[in-house]
Amino acid sequence: MCLYNKWLKDRLASVDRNEDLIRIVKTFIDVNVAHKPEHEEFPDGTPDIIKMLKSNTPVLNELDGLTKYKVSSRLLNSAKNGGAVSHTFKNLNAIKTFRDACFIVNTFHVIYLVKRDELDESTLQKMEMDSQLTSRLKEDYLTCISQIANKSIDEVNKLIEAGDKLLDSMMINRPIKTCFRNTLERVITQVERSFTPTKEQLIGLKIKMDKHINSLSKSDQDLKSKLRYLNYSQSKQKANHKNFLLGLASLHIAGHMAGFTYSFKHHREYNIATKVSKALRQYTPYRMVEIDISSANAQIIDRLFQAYIGLDVYQNLMASKNITRDEAKVLYNSTLNNYKLTKSKARAVYLDAGYSDTTADAIADNTTNNKIYYKMCEVEESIITNYRATINAQNSIRIHDGLLMIASQHNTRNLVDVHDGIKFSIKYF
Repeated sequence: MCLYNKWLKDRLASVDRNEDLIRIVKTFIDVNVAHKPEHEEFPDGTPDIIKMLKSNTPVLNELDGLTKYKVSSRLLNSAKNGGAVSHTFKNLNAIKTFRDACFIVNTFHVIYLVKRDELDESTLQKMEMDSQLTSRLKEDYLTCISQIANKSIDEVNKLIEAGDKLLDSMMINRPIKTCFRNTLERVITQVERSFTPTKEQLIGLKIKMDKHINSLSKSDQDLKSKLRYLNYSQSKQKANHKNFLLGLASLHIAGHMAGFTYSFKHHREYNIATKVSKALRQYTPYRMVEIDISSANAQIIDRLFQAYIGLDVYQNLMASKNITRDEAKVLYNSTLNNYKLTKSKARAVYLDAGYSDTTADAIADNTTNNKIYYKMCEVEESIITNYRATINAQNSIRIHDGLLMIASQHNTRNLVDVHDGIKFSIKYF
């Protein structure tokens, strides 16, 4: 009844349940123990679990086969005094309490499995590549800064941590691609000690590196912020995933994520879901649904310039440049975000993407003379806000150009893949 995520269900059969996890869920159940309903007749087909609960059998007995651990009165009082949700759930029925307990215990099981690296091989490889890549990028970037500033790496690190403005100004608008001439080769060498990457993985690695370098090239962030962003160590990836699942549990059970980091900047949300890597986002206790704007930037450009070819621009670039779809995405999106690019170079990319001469000129004017990013974020917010209101979903989390939520019957019954002229992709996992 509790398990909807196949990945988790397959693993629960073979994984020993950790006593700490059982203690947590038992505390949850004990604190939120449901009132025993009066006896009633059961219609044909009533699930056994409902009969068990409504027959006044304590919910806690469901876990007795897992461990003999009993929650002490000290733990119960500590849980209540620490803000346990008993006061919130005192009027809810036993079925809801049991389902929430299932969600809690399975949440901690997923955290436990991720901690022990019991993941699909492709996910482990992706985590390893992300970790090695950001580690080498950070190392090479610091080396480059130290050479420009004529200081040791230790001195540079201290200055950056102290928020040194002189060092920040020294690196503003400075070309940095030469800092990373050997980065990719070093990353591949390190990764090959663990596994042999495929051609597709190597292409993805190069694309990911270019994205990171483009982010480091942005002049509107200080060095401290840029380097903080370059942290995809395995431990950090797991910590972000753990925070994501705990926040998801809070949202599912209590209806809020109070206490979890959240910020809003330039019409974009930054939250527990945007921080977790896409590779780990699929590992959750429940079946999830993710809705994204298809070819988001291109469809947003459609809105801004009345172009209406957004769904074709990547295909057009693939044909005109003889490149892969991922390479086409990087070329198109980096051109939009590179206001330092000459108008003629930007215009050439937009023409290859299929825009008319007039539209290519208009887009190039707007992307090379100033930053169009913030205007695009404003349109993105409007699209997602309107879509969210239309589907009337409960507790959805915004992930920039999309929404993430539990695939409950309520949340999925109104989903549409086209809304207000915008095409969306809908993915379950």
